[in-house]
Amino acid sequence: MMPPPPRDTPLLTSPAIQANLRHARTNRSRERRTLPEIDLNAPILHGVENRTIVVNDNLPALRALPDACVDLIYLDPPFNSGRAYLNPIGLAEQEERGLLQDIRLPAPMERRDPQVVQDRLVGFVDVFTMEPGDPNWKVEWIEEIGQVIPALPPILEGAGRAHSPSMQGYLTFMAVRLVEMQRILKPTGSVYLHCDPTASHYLKSIMDSVFGAANFRNEIVWRRTSAHSNANRCGAVHDTLLYYSKTDKRAWNASVHQAYDSSYIEDYYRYTDEEGRRFQSGDLTVPSAAANRRFEWLGATPAKGRGWGLDLDGLEKLKAEDRIFITKNGFPRLKRYLDEAKGMALQDIWADVQAVRSWHKEATKYPTQKPLALLERIIEASSNPGDVVLDPFCGCATACVAAERLERRWIGMDMGVEAYRQVVKRLRGTFPEMEVEGVTAGLPDGKRVHKVNELPGQTDEPIRPVSEADADAAASRRQWTLAERRDLYGKQEAYCLGCGVRTDLRLMHVDHVVPSSRKGPDVMANAQLLCGHCNLTKKAGTMPELWKVTRDKGLLLNRRLMESLYRERDAERIADEAMMQPGIRELWQLPQG
Repeated sequence: MMPPPPRDTPLLTSPAIQANLRHARTNRSRERRTLPEIDLNAPILHGVENRTIVVNDNLPALRALPDACVDLIYLDPPFNSGRAYLNPIGLAEQEERGLLQDIRLPAPMERRDPQVVQDRLVGFVDVFTMEPGDPNWKVEWIEEIGQVIPALPPILEGAGRAHSPSMQGYLTFMAVRLVEMQRILKPTGSVYLHCDPTASHYLKSIMDSVFGAANFRNEIVWRRTSAHSNANRCGAVHDTLLYYSKTDKRAWNASVHQAYDSSYIEDYYRYTDEEGRRFQSGDLTVPSAAANRRFEWLGATPAKGRGWGLDLDGLEKLKAEDRIFITKNGFPRLKRYLDEAKGMALQDIWADVQAVRSWHKEATKYPTQKPLALLERIIEASSNPGDVVLDPFCGCATACVAAERLERRWIGMDMGVEAYRQVVKRLRGTFPEMEVEGVTAGLPDGKRVHKVNELPGQTDEPIRPVSEADADAAASRRQWTLAERRDLYGKQEAYCLGCGVRTDLRLMHVDHVVPSSRKGPDVMANAQLLCGHCNLTKKAGTMPELWKVTRDKGLLLNRRLMESLYRERDAERIADEAMMQPGIRELWQLPQG
């Protein structure tokens, strides 16, 4: 007979709950196999492959993505903890310990110096300021945020006064990225922001402003450890997941369940059979006055007003399957086994998922690693097979690995090259057949992880793998400034030239009139602004081709006005020598009449 687990035993170590979860995963796997086959090797977008890792700042990468292209975003950003985290790859003692430490750096700005960080083997620095030169703080972000959501700058300023300038700097860093995440989410999309009590209350105010208070779904408490000793206060044992959707039409899979907590199991699944399987007893009777349901069976007869829920043959079948439990009063009841139960519907307190410990098989020694079970639950609940999952702070790639296991397409982003190495190591360990950077060739299913240092800023540019030559090309390519974007915005009178819809500047993409793939130059005369949909639709085409597509779809509001605004810049193009080269001139000039 299996003894009940102690109350302080972590839930996932309970054999009964492990069996329960195995059964639930098996059922979900069967359900997935009945879905139509999904091509996971197809590109997510023009120029963006599935299984892409962007090794760079996530802000320009987020801005490069078109509107409404992602189904689910999970982000585990810095928590503004004021700490520097040890690089998990490198010295032998670091590999052995894998510890989180406070690194004492000589001066505030040296914490931001990449060379100091590299020399001291720091994985990433969770320190924010509002000092000039800090790469995580730009004063123009406040203006950009205010243009899109006027309510945000006062919230940021209030946090700075109530808490500290460091908190204001951190929240500004987060807000400018959350604005982009809201834009790229599909109408059915959801976002889960992983944080802790350091800034969760401030972040919720920001997310209310960005995603809308009506789209707040849950503040999920994840109990990451059973106990913790904190001097002079209660033990800090939980993290917070802020769950928002883009609209009320979000994807939600109610079939995802969580395990029962240990106290519930002890109270209700208090019996075990000869094989050690836990079960509770269920009623075999139902409200019924029918005579054919009121008969004696195994020496018992249902109470007045009730009858057996099955006929005699059905009851005898349960008996033959050893599914009948006889109570002390001699009344037969049904055995309901724990390992066959789905668990309970998802609640907003998750205490059944352990944090990653050093002895766990999935442990990578990355200092802030989250468990696969946590990410799999989020991805299963808020997306479907084939959907696009984005993790803009992917760290050691838990979300990417979970998405791959659950047949979702994914994009990961992270600043650190060491974090990318963790991604490669972990994906290779989990999926030995997967090709990473072309190392493994000739795979029948064509799986490959793509490492890039940027996403194409316009859909007419091919994705660029990381290499020295590509880095040099990226450095020499034109970077469109805010002033240039505003200049284009004024010339176009705030219209998207592809569909004729007035669009906020922050939602516009700089596009090459003559695509880069067709040798279009990086000059202002060859630049225009398109909305995300038109930018994605145009690809490597010309403006007449784009207008034909948007007209056929009923999206072009006023072609005559669009052509007029477009022709107003003909003199600017004629004055630019690069735009008058043979083969270029023919691609931008519109026929007269």
